[in-house]
Amino acid sequence: MYRLWRTIVFLTVTFFGWGGSPEAEKPWAPPDSLVGTWEGTSRVFSVPGAESGVDTVRVRITILPDGTVQGNAGGAVFVQCRVGRNRGWLGRKLNIKTDWWIRKGFLEGPIVPGDPETRREIDLPFNMVHGCLRGSLFERKGWRYPNPIFPRLYLRKTGVAGGAEGNTVISPNASASTRP
Repeated sequence: MYRLWRTIVFLTVTFFGWGGSPEAEKPWAPPDSLVGTWEGTSRVFSVPGAESGVDTVRVRITILPDGTVQGNAGGAVFVQCRVGRNRGWLGRKLNIKTDWWIRKGFLEGPIVPGDPETRREIDLPFNMVHGCLRGSLFERKGWRYPNPIFPRLYLRKTGVAGGAEGNTVISPNASASTRP
């Protein structure tokens, strides 16, 4: 019986670490490739006001050098959000989770006209794919399964945190002839 417990503890520590988040263990700042302003459009799901005819909204996220996240999604504003690491080398090797995660924050205000909710607790797990931020924005409600609001979010970097402008915004729905 002792061997079984020892094996379970070993496997748990091996796959999931000692617990806690990497941010709690030591001071952390996002890499330069994440810092900046990211923009795009996304279809809206699971939002009551989305039946009003507005099914896509503009999403703009600015990741600051200290890991703070600012921006907006439609008419809602990101509040108290931070970016952090979501997996280590083993998770990446086994393709478990995403590399990054915007968490510990809220969307305040209506996302679309007619949206009755004015404050949502959110998570946004994402990866960097070909220079784009690619992920999904979920609403968290206690112990219930996270509700996807933007299940296919594609954002391109349009500037660095501080105002310098960079690339143009490309919608994932844009035709090949409209892309630069």
